[in-house]
Amino acid sequence: MNAQIIPFPAPKPTPVRQVSIDGEYFEDDIPELFDIDEDFGELAIYAHIADTWND
Repeated sequence: MNAQIIPFPAPKPTPVRQVSIDGEYFEDDIPELFDIDEDFGELAIYAHIADTWND
């Protein structure tokens, strides 16, 4: 897979934030993308596939 270069400047994505009614930001309320307790088994499967891909 080759990387593609965008020929024009693209805006950087803004961080995801939750805003309360009074307008304050609460980044701690956003759940983590990876939960080690729930996703470790699935991650181990993908890591094994990646390790054995070129065998």
